[in-house]
Amino acid sequence: MNCCSKDRSTLDLAQSFFDLIKPADSDLGESNDDRLAQNGFDEAKFKDEIRYLRAFAVHYSTCETLGESPEGNGLRTAFMRIWDKASRTSAASMDSYNEFFKRIQLYASLVSTDSSIPRAQATDRIPGKFAELLGGNLDSSSRAHFATCAAVHFNSTCTVVAEALKKRK
Repeated sequence: MNCCSKDRSTLDLAQSFFDLIKPADSDLGESNDDRLAQNGFDEAKFKDEIRYLRAFAVHYSTCETLGESPEGNGLRTAFMRIWDKASRTSAASMDSYNEFFKRIQLYASLVSTDSSIPRAQATDRIPGKFAELLGGNLDSSSRAHFATCAAVHFNSTCTVVAEALKKRK
């Protein structure tokens, strides 16, 4: 699905962003598989955490690009409704939806609200928190690895979302 077309409806764009947050197996990489096994982590938990991080990136990037405008609020609302509808398929999905709200609040509390500083600096605590959320006793090498993984996922998602929104203007 091309999320960058200029003539997309808000609902279509929100659906594109929802599709964007689902990590494909190829997004996870073999080095992550090794680290997950080495630290006794469940791959499903890792995928969930990547999805929450990407969902926050969608939220953050729409706020950063569109602010609290009617378009920005409408897009975030449409995104949440799509997730809500998808979550109604099972209890596990509903838990995922509820966990998403917790992550939005958690990650948002880590972001600087000073709009004069660059995104990388404003969001620099998110990768470390991601690694922490994986749980367990990570050695420093694994913590750095997962924090880097989080930074890549967060920043690439923000970039895709921002580019899609700029093309709509």
